[in-house]
Amino acid sequence: MKVTARERRERIVARLAGGGVRVPELAREMGVTVLTVRRDLERLERMGRVIRTHGGAVPRDRLAYEESFKEKMSRNQGLKDAIGRAAAALVEPGCAVFLDTGTTTLAIARALRTVKPLTIVTVNLRIALDFVGEEGIRVIMPGGEVGYKGPDLMGDMAVRNLSELMVDVAFLGCDAIDAEHGFWTTNYDSVSICRLMAKQARMTYYVADSSKFGKKAMWLITCLTPPKGGVITNDGIAPEMKEAMVKAGLQVITVPVGGASDGNGESRGLKTEN
Repeated sequence: MKVTARERRERIVARLAGGGVRVPELAREMGVTVLTVRRDLERLERMGRVIRTHGGAVPRDRLAYEESFKEKMSRNQGLKDAIGRAAAALVEPGCAVFLDTGTTTLAIARALRTVKPLTIVTVNLRIALDFVGEEGIRVIMPGGEVGYKGPDLMGDMAVRNLSELMVDVAFLGCDAIDAEHGFWTTNYDSVSICRLMAKQARMTYYVADSSKFGKKAMWLITCLTPPKGGVITNDGIAPEMKEAMVKAGLQVITVPVGGASDGNGESRGLKTEN
């Protein structure tokens, strides 16, 4: 019995429920040409049911959307704290550190309290306020316009002032990471700052828990290879994602699920792959 175009598209959507898939693979499974599959994916994307990628597609729910700072604070805090401790372990006293917007970078900031003396450059007002009265830690903010959904400074003023600074380590947040393209954000205003600080830092690390992997967002920050550095996450990421990052030349630091730590607050069981 011949399958109609509508039935075929439903089968494609069902197939994508398990994750992303490539066009040739779909064509083979559906018994149609690559061109037919591409037309089906175009139609499904117009219907809002899938997101087309280069050579394939992913389910619509794989696209990250912008959330408020408060919403982000309510999820995966244990993992963020563990990632924060792992990031802080990379910083030596006397360093200048850039901390990007986000709740994971806030966790890094709190873990850095024991690393002194230290200079912190940040666009996050919440991070800056946490260090008021903290002896041994100097905080520098670039100025700019306060964001609508988070306590962050954005805009031309922030970019212009940050362009005059160099730091030892930059910890950048992101809303999504996919193996094909790289690091994504839901906020266009943060793209310029992330790209700039990746260039202005001696080492650059993207920090994200495993829930952000295998997704895309509205704006691409950069491909998988920053100038020097890597990714800090938890060990819940898929093996193929880890393999793609290592192949791209990134250092991949993972913390155990649950964020186990020793009595001194240091993360145990850290894994690093190069």
